[in-house]
Amino acid sequence: MPVFATGERQIDQVVAAYGSQGILYLTDRRLIFEYSVGLMNKKHFQYGITLNQIQSVSAKHGMLGSQEIVITAKDANNGFKSNSFTIRIAMHPEVWINKINSMIASLSPVYQPNTTQQTTIVEREVIKVPCQYCRTLNDIARSKTCSQCGAPIYKG
Repeated sequence: MPVFATGERQIDQVVAAYGSQGILYLTDRRLIFEYSVGLMNKKHFQYGITLNQIQSVSAKHGMLGSQEIVITAKDANNGFKSNSFTIRIAMHPEVWINKINSMIASLSPVYQPNTTQQTTIVEREVIKVPCQYCRTLNDIARSKTCSQCGAPIYKG
C-alpha cells in the first residue's frame, strides 16, 4: 500500500495493469499505480499523478475485451512520465472515470487549476482637442491643461 501524504485519504482501489499487474489507488489528491516484483525479496514500485495534472480521462476497449482507461496529463512532468497513458482495470472503466472526474471537481481551489479565463473588453471614445496656442492634441477627459505647453485647454 502506498504512503499517503498527511490528510490525504484513499477513495477506492482496483486491480490494474500498467506494464505489470498491480493496484490502482484513487485518493482525494492523486492516482497511484503500485506493483511489486520478486517472490522472496519483493520490491515495490509506484507511479503517481496528482489530480490537478489530469487533463482528461476516457474509456478504451483493449484486446480480448479488456477494460482500459486512458489518462491524458497536462504535461509529461508526472510520475508516469508521459502525456497519455493507458491502464487496464478489472472493472467497468466508466465507474472509475466517474470517480476520478468527481474527485477532480471536488478539489479545493488550492489544488484545482484555474481553467477559466475571463476577458473584458472596454471600449472608450477619446476626444482630443487641439491647444489654442501650440496645436498639440490633448485628451480633455484626462487633463485641463496642455500636455505640451501647459496652457489651459479651451473647451469650446
